[in-house]
Amino acid sequence: MEANKWSLITAPVSGQSIKEFVENTANNIRVNTTVTPNRYAVAYYDDNKPDGTKWTYYTTTDLIDNTITFEEGKGYIISRTTNGSVTFTGNLTTTNSTVHVNGDQWNAVGNPYTAFLPINNNGNDNFIQENLDKFDPAYVAVYVWNTTQNKYVPKTLVDSPTSLTVAQGFFIKTKTGVSSIDFKEEQRLSNASEVQIFSRGINKPSIQIVASQEDLTISTDIKYVSNATKGLDPGYDIGNFGRTSFDIFTHLVENSEGKDFTLQSLPNSALKETIIPIGIKSEANKTIEIAVKSEFLPSDTTVYLEDKETGKFVLLNEDTTTYSFKTKTALSGIGRFYVHTKASTLSTNDDVLTSNTINIYKSDKQEVTITGITSVNKAHVQIVSVLGNEVYSKSFVTKNEIIIEPQLLEVGIYIVRLKTDKGMISKKLLFKK
Repeated sequence: MEANKWSLITAPVSGQSIKEFVENTANNIRVNTTVTPNRYAVAYYDDNKPDGTKWTYYTTTDLIDNTITFEEGKGYIISRTTNGSVTFTGNLTTTNSTVHVNGDQWNAVGNPYTAFLPINNNGNDNFIQENLDKFDPAYVAVYVWNTTQNKYVPKTLVDSPTSLTVAQGFFIKTKTGVSSIDFKEEQRLSNASEVQIFSRGINKPSIQIVASQEDLTISTDIKYVSNATKGLDPGYDIGNFGRTSFDIFTHLVENSEGKDFTLQSLPNSALKETIIPIGIKSEANKTIEIAVKSEFLPSDTTVYLEDKETGKFVLLNEDTTTYSFKTKTALSGIGRFYVHTKASTLSTNDDVLTSNTINIYKSDKQEVTITGITSVNKAHVQIVSVLGNEVYSKSFVTKNEIIIEPQLLEVGIYIVRLKTDKGMISKKLLFKK
């Protein structure tokens, strides 16, 4: 461990007193003496708490005696005053381990074994596959810390073979109703290279959108897979763990429901003509450079970045090409940037309105967001009931995105129609109160 840096780990033993752990001088755990009671640099995660307060730190009052021990399989952040390792004393976990988690939440957990544990591959004998039905469908992944990107990034079933190291902590997002996850002792490996690779598959087209700010570089990925769709494909579309001040992500081309994704998979046919919403999170007055790294794209595929604020379209097919801009205000969410892929040169005067370019989705129970409108001056949105009765009608001057909030519609399915000089497109949506 590096001095004054945080590490997410799990105790690889049971019975270790946290009081004895923090008071072990060899562990050299940091102590915040500016607060009363003094606070140790050991904490557990609680997703129920507000942002900025989700980590709960142990204090001298909490650890007045030896009754509190590290929980098996639970993730803890720990920080030392100096470079070095930490020591745990207790009983090794050598059997199957069932770890308590909270449903529909982010949970910090970890490898409870003094051995490597496969995340994926290994002939489907791995942690993700073992708990497949317990993940939120938009987050079927293990999120591990990436020092380069300064964030938690996903390891998925479609990634190259990966194993958890001894006592390595990580995050998972569970679905509603889930109360536990399982670690299997039979999956333990003596080293990471033992992960079995049963098939390597074929080279798949992919686009990586890279954003740089000062000394930090982050990325989001788009992969093209034959059996993927433009909507949510569990295990192929992976949600973003958004806990950083600088971030980049995409929204699904169809039925995104306003969720941020760090990996989006699309069908190969989407290479011909698709517009993908890009979101950037940044503070104001920051210079950002955006570039694209692509692999195995068809030779006739072009990749453009659209900046709706400046009206610029930038060809980013070459790895050496970048788009640089400075944020005037803080950025958050989608609406300004879009990546266009097309089988021929892009025209900014396309004369057809299609579902390839427009995304209409429910962003709240009584709110609709429309994105992807380009090269038109005016747009008109109409909502009608399934019986054909108009319940909403309004015209807009085209902007980065259109957000409408019709007056408390009765629960039911309604048809949202978007009309521009390029034509009309409609979408059926379920409204709730």
